[in-house]
Amino acid sequence: MSLARRSEGGAYQVALLPPAQAPAINQMHSWQVKLATADGTPVRGATFRVDGGMPQHGHGLPTQP
Repeated sequence: MSLARRSEGGAYQVALLPPAQAPAINQMHSWQVKLATADGTPVRGATFRVDGGMPQHGHGLPTQP
């Protein structure tokens, strides 16, 4: 499964970068987000909002950053 996607309009590309080592189950871990324009130029100073909830499962995550 690819962790990279283009925005709906195609102006941006975003990729999730997992930790170098596989995260341990039930432990906090951090990922990086890479945001670039369609031509690959990095976007600096962007703000992200992440929701890790799982509405289809009827629950969210046990912790919040």
